[in-house]
Amino acid sequence: MINSNIDFKNLGIDTSAPGFYNDPIFLKIERKTPSILNEYNKFVMVKKYSDEYLIFVKKKIDIIVNILFDELSKSSRIGACIDISQILMLILEKEGIWSCMFDGSMTIEYSKELKITNTYFYTVDYGDYSAAHAWIAAPPYKIIDLSISFQNYEYSEKPYIPKYILTDYVTNAEIQAIDIVNPEISLITKNL
Repeated sequence: MINSNIDFKNLGIDTSAPGFYNDPIFLKIERKTPSILNEYNKFVMVKKYSDEYLIFVKKKIDIIVNILFDELSKSSRIGACIDISQILMLILEKEGIWSCMFDGSMTIEYSKELKITNTYFYTVDYGDYSAAHAWIAAPPYKIIDLSISFQNYEYSEKPYIPKYILTDYVTNAEIQAIDIVNPEISLITKNL
């Protein structure tokens, strides 16, 4: 269970509307402690929502996601996960919908019959990037990933990638080092 460890109201931050991470007090704390954004995410994920709210926003999110995905498809831009996630989050906030952005590693496992090796987006890897991958959570949806089909894949993988992910169901995964760290980098550090 995720618990938020910070009482934002006692800090003088108004938590009545989505996007309170832009509150001047929040921003002042964030300059000293960037991890406070994790607390915002926890707040969004553990917040109690009415059934009416969840039904209403689910319909609204479904419409927004389809429109935004169509726009992303027109550009065919590869690796736009952070940009499209930020855009989606801002749209949702303008609509009064609670959401938060996550970034991290992503592993795609294919059916064994396909004989395609897993695809990895490592948090620890070569290159100049802000995150291995990014996505949105907006209750009732646990994952909204508009850019999963717009990443670098081998030709054989592409037909098996969904156009986007919009799900309220997730399971716990067993994370291994290979899901986070490019093995080539771990070999380099062993040799140092």
